[in-house]
Amino acid sequence: MDAVLLKRAEQTNVPWKNGGGMTRALLCWPPGASLTDFRWRLSVATIARNGPFSVFPGYRRSLVLLEGEGMDLDFGDRQQRVDPAHPRVDFAGEARLDCRLLNGPTVDFNLMIGVDQGPAELHLESVAGSWRQRAERGQLCAAYLRSGQMETPLGDLESGDLIYGSELSGSGRAELLCLRLPVK
Repeated sequence: MDAVLLKRAEQTNVPWKNGGGMTRALLCWPPGASLTDFRWRLSVATIARNGPFSVFPGYRRSLVLLEGEGMDLDFGDRQQRVDPAHPRVDFAGEARLDCRLLNGPTVDFNLMIGVDQGPAELHLESVAGSWRQRAERGQLCAAYLRSGQMETPLGDLESGDLIYGSELSGSGRAELLCLRLPVK
């Protein structure tokens, strides 16, 4: 798949499944899938107030704090803090959890993937110079620019932009959320 650059200004705001807030839809598989039939989905949510997360039975979820001081998540049987020192949490989509913000709104990157879709990779990568990522057969690569700037063959990436395809490259100084996702 040829690389595609999705600028932040082109990303669509959609309501949360439970109506409690808004999220910027980045990418889903298959393309055009709804909130009830996607295999995986990438989004960026703003959490502006305390309250429950939407429930997504049959999915695994990963959340990475992008902005803000963080939140305490109450899973009923356990608590977990998400903050700049511990910015990632992974959990089952059917988990009924409640969020209490630590000190104001947060912005969070979200990956949701069906439990039957096989593995997905999500990691933070600091780039200083050249960068390249290549997908294996049956995969798609994606990179979300968390901070900094990067030049790519498709144009400059700025904070909040997403680039995806079978082979990605660029150069600059940046923090990227890098993903490998199944496209079967």
